[in-house]
Amino acid sequence: MNFLIGYCPDCKGIRVTTPYNKKLSAALIESLKGDLGDIFTTSKVKFNQLVKNHNLIIRQISKDVLDIWNCSTCGCTEVCKKVRTFKDACSILKISDILPDYSMLPKSMQIRMVAMYKLIIITKVLNQGWEPEYEGKNNYMTFYPIGFYNSDQEFPFKHEFGMHEAWEGSDIDYQAAGLLMFKDHGLGNYAGVQFRDLYLDLYQYPESYLNRYQQ
Repeated sequence: MNFLIGYCPDCKGIRVTTPYNKKLSAALIESLKGDLGDIFTTSKVKFNQLVKNHNLIIRQISKDVLDIWNCSTCGCTEVCKKVRTFKDACSILKISDILPDYSMLPKSMQIRMVAMYKLIIITKVLNQGWEPEYEGKNNYMTFYPIGFYNSDQEFPFKHEFGMHEAWEGSDIDYQAAGLLMFKDHGLGNYAGVQFRDLYLDLYQYPESYLNRYQQ
């Protein structure tokens, strides 16, 4: 079974999908709705309208490929379009984009501290004022991208990573901490794609550190 998908050019997440030249039974439609959620529609008219409204990229893929990517959904907001770089984030906050001096640290630590500093600023801007509550009063789910790796899979552009989910007041203090948490999956997905190199630096992944910094 093949599907047409409309995916976001920013975070590469899927925003809408519909069957491609396939008549489906009522039972199968219900099953697909359960698997795919709100991104699934049987209406080609709705599909085309959403593609147009959100400037999506259309692609045909099989159900197997769709399952591999676990229906990574687009949750980008307008702020994502304004924050493409660290300098963009600094400009929005009206702060200097000059980095702190970490020259007294070993090179590997410098790289990690610079990445953390930049990601803290970027995360703050993308969250638009939202901050997690450490006491967990609202029992709110927070997200951050982790577990980057390379793959030969073509779709959607080698941006594979896992999104860690943490309840406020539980493991939030022990994982990414509040300064690197996102209020929803879509923002975390966008950050993981757009600022992949910074996360690789933060986690000191070999593909980043060894390939980009070792001479």
